[in-house]
Amino acid sequence: RTATWVRRDAVFPPRIEGLPQLSFAEALGSQALANAVRGRSVFIGATASGLGADLATPLAPVAHTTLPAVLFHAQTFDALQNDALIAQVPPSATLAFALVLISGLTLWPRSDIRGLRSTRVLLGAGVLCLPLLVSAVLMAWLQWWLPPALSVLALTVALAFREAAKLRAINRQLRRSRQHAQAALLAIDDAVITIDAQHRIIQFANPTAVLQAGPLALEGERLTGAYPLTEDSVGPLHAAITTCLAQAHSVHVLELLHLKAPDGPRSLRATASPLRGLDGRLDGVVLVFSDITVALAAAREREHVATHDALTGLPNRVLLQERLQLTLSRVQRQG
Repeated sequence: RTATWVRRDAVFPPRIEGLPQLSFAEALGSQALANAVRGRSVFIGATASGLGADLATPLAPVAHTTLPAVLFHAQTFDALQNDALIAQVPPSATLAFALVLISGLTLWPRSDIRGLRSTRVLLGAGVLCLPLLVSAVLMAWLQWWLPPALSVLALTVALAFREAAKLRAINRQLRRSRQHAQAALLAIDDAVITIDAQHRIIQFANPTAVLQAGPLALEGERLTGAYPLTEDSVGPLHAAITTCLAQAHSVHVLELLHLKAPDGPRSLRATASPLRGLDGRLDGVVLVFSDITVALAAAREREHVATHDALTGLPNRVLLQERLQLTLSRVQRQG
């Protein structure tokens, strides 16, 4: 019956330097050398490359070279005698270590890494190097070999899922913020128009601005031709836009602007504010037009009621006194 070899365990011999080597001819020719090896374990073989069996092993003194088989056997025997063999941890322990690392990464707070991308990359690289460090420490102190490949792969997958989840959360937050900003622009009563810095083309117009412009299209058109301001209002508005782009701050148009709206002339107050891009440079201008037509009409109505009789519509005593006071003041100034 033929015996069958069964692998019961696997160990790794460490690299051992300084094992004594004697030439076979010198040992036969010197009684002192023969006496020196008497009673010791001796491995006989060819150590010159190409003369005997060579092994490709990490124990070779030079990387990517072979080690004579007799030296490999001698180093393994010496490590076995000195209890210096490196034992591989069971696969279950390797799997448990990978699960512990993944669990620690899962419990890591998500809000603690908000720095630069380079910092996050370095921190991720440090986390991936942790299995290598633990494996090196176990091998140096306890002579245990913990294969780091499974742990590194598990951490890489966990980090990838973590970053993907973080990106999804950021995208959801950006979409929510954009929706809130869009809802605010659509809900306000003021007309909001954004134009680019070079050609002053309208990039965005909220429903109030579109309603004021009537049937005219706004987005993609030049501000001068699309937004129906009167000729005397175009100059002050463009002057405010030029100042805003040059000085990079908000500019209030002092003059009252007039708009030729479908439902009749409208009186507007305007403000030009800089619109910056992600890099901080000026991309354009945000124009806000406040319709004060109703407010001006109400003010004129209040003034008329205060200075005219309700029944006859003629000027009352208050207006008479104001006119007399103005006339007396004018006479006194003229001497």
